[in-house]
Amino acid sequence: MDEARRTSVRGGTGDGLATALPGLKHRTPVIPKKTKSAAAFVIRTGQTGALLGKGFRGVLLRRGPRQGWQFNELYRGLACGNIAPVTISSATNYFERWIQVESKPSKSKVDRRSIFVLSVRQRFMTTTFNRIRTRTMAETASDAINLHELLTGNQRYQMPLFQRKYEWRVEPELSRLWDDITRILEGSTETAFLGAIVIQLETKGTAGRSQVYTVIDGQQRITTFFLLLCAIVAVAEKRGWKEQASDIAEQYLLIKLMKEKNHTKLLPTLPDNKQFNIVLSHISDPKPKLLPPHGEDRGYMVESFEYHVQKVEEFIQTLGEGDDPEALDLIIEAITEKMEIVQIALTKSHDANEVFDRLNTGGRPLRVIDLVRNEMFQKVSTDYDAAENLYISKWRPFEENFFNSLIGLDQITTDKVIDGFFFPYVLCNNSDATKNRILAELKSQWDIVSDTNGAKKAEEIIDHMDRFRGPYLALEQASRPEKVIDSVWNDLLRLRQVPLPGVTYPFLMRLIDASIRSELAESDARQSINIIESFLVRRGLAGLEPTGLHAIFKKLWSRSKGNPARVFDHIQSGTISFPSDAELLEAIASNKFYGKRVSKFVIEQYEISLQGNSVEPLRFLPEITIDHVMPQARIGEWQSVLSEADHDRLVDTWGNLVPLSSKANSAKGAKSFAQAHELLSRETKFASTLNLLQQHSQWGVPEIEARNQLLAKWAIARWPKSSHAQSE
Repeated sequence: MDEARRTSVRGGTGDGLATALPGLKHRTPVIPKKTKSAAAFVIRTGQTGALLGKGFRGVLLRRGPRQGWQFNELYRGLACGNIAPVTISSATNYFERWIQVESKPSKSKVDRRSIFVLSVRQRFMTTTFNRIRTRTMAETASDAINLHELLTGNQRYQMPLFQRKYEWRVEPELSRLWDDITRILEGSTETAFLGAIVIQLETKGTAGRSQVYTVIDGQQRITTFFLLLCAIVAVAEKRGWKEQASDIAEQYLLIKLMKEKNHTKLLPTLPDNKQFNIVLSHISDPKPKLLPPHGEDRGYMVESFEYHVQKVEEFIQTLGEGDDPEALDLIIEAITEKMEIVQIALTKSHDANEVFDRLNTGGRPLRVIDLVRNEMFQKVSTDYDAAENLYISKWRPFEENFFNSLIGLDQITTDKVIDGFFFPYVLCNNSDATKNRILAELKSQWDIVSDTNGAKKAEEIIDHMDRFRGPYLALEQASRPEKVIDSVWNDLLRLRQVPLPGVTYPFLMRLIDASIRSELAESDARQSINIIESFLVRRGLAGLEPTGLHAIFKKLWSRSKGNPARVFDHIQSGTISFPSDAELLEAIASNKFYGKRVSKFVIEQYEISLQGNSVEPLRFLPEITIDHVMPQARIGEWQSVLSEADHDRLVDTWGNLVPLSSKANSAKGAKSFAQAHELLSRETKFASTLNLLQQHSQWGVPEIEARNQLLAKWAIARWPKSSHAQSE
């Protein structure tokens, strides 16, 4: 920001913001009937200035003398309380601080001062607020530029070689971009702000070589700009407007220097090369230099290009009746002159991955695996052949093995599962690691994993991560790793159903890995798994909170190495208890069982134990629902069976619960025990339910209490508190 603008913001005129943000004009908003969910600014009265009007989609109101809500303008400085911001950046801070505060108009006065209510919509956040931030960039090394300034000149923007592929789709990203272009062409807005890109200088330009930047963040955005301009050139060539096509290609798409002549100013990620070449093939004069073909020949990049071609053709028809090259000039002007971004340029002193880790300037969210990939290929960033070999031989198989195990999941779930691997992986080797420093923790661990450099180090790191990929997916997705022993695998599958909390992953990943590598005996692995099962089930039945388990499990492997006796010793502490037999008996007899996380698992395990003695045992249990023998509502005949106090005390205990199919559960409803007895004797195949019906002709307090005792004794034997726990 120049000195004149700084002075106007600090000065005493009422138009400080209008001067600092030239071109903003007051526009009359529509007063909403309700101002619910509005961000409130309680500010002191003072000289009024310009409403932040350009691109504004909010409403600014003041309590007027007629007790009605009317328009007002935001006065100079945005004085909040007793503090008055004196620069745009400090005003921005106030926006950030107050934007989430919610308020509704009230008849009460606040210090008898004005109350301004700002009804915020997303457009405010992405236009007015970003304009303030954009102008503030002058206080740093960043500023808003248009696409002409971004792409004119001999500079190249390269993506990290194996960054995630181009992903922007027609909906929502591309259609939103064309909404902005449409508003500019229709004259409803002068400019459109498109977000930010973060770049880092890799190679300074010389007389014969272009300046090279790596795009740290904003890959999707800058690639979209390039594809859009390629589409314009392709349309111009197809219509025979050769001069326009050549001018656009030479000015925005291709390097002019003799040593790099007709090389593209954008270098996509390697997996997008083949699609990028297909796009470039639509440009013939001058003919671009193609890239080494890698990846698929069809995907989002080609689809984006085709969509842009379609939209450009539509606008040429609208603006110039289909045959006027000046219509294309209007489109080019709108795109290159009136669409702005913030460009943030880093130096070599910045840690690019750390910046990448912290930034998300829009588009699709950043993933941990993106950070890891970038880190791997930074180790071979100066050797293209080594990078390509690393990708083909190590990284691609590592990533594909993940995806192949997650077929059938949607993209959001797949990303979540893959990103979820890295924190337990770190904890496998460093129990003191913290999740909010995941990238730094990974770097520290990799220095331990490999003491080499370059491609060799990257290969060893990827091998080490892949070693724990299988154990992680075994726990997260029940995907069986190669070489895991049948008995150990069956115990793990059962343990997953408890259900298994994520805090156990670091220990169990190490246990599975040690078992696969024959570093842990089969019997020790099984005993350790069953100790954990007993521990989790007993705590679940006793109603103990999981708080503190993270501290136990993250260090359990380093303390036990999978030895069952040491696992038993270290799985409990002064604050984390392993409930005793007496505590478990008391909990089952008196505590609420229905609705606990372990309820379904425990009922299924009891059913499995009885199926072995059935005349016709079920090979597979059908999906069950948990039914109250004595219904949850004390109505009808049940009112004469037991008191309200006894009903409330016993209705949700285990003794009153049985498994039923969903159909049988619905049919039973709140029937009396005699009616339910007749119905369920014909309908159910669950052994535990049939046993109850065969053994009881009536159901009340004595029967429920006796069954609670029976089930408690079974549970104590099934999940023993012992270092020699074994499954049935």
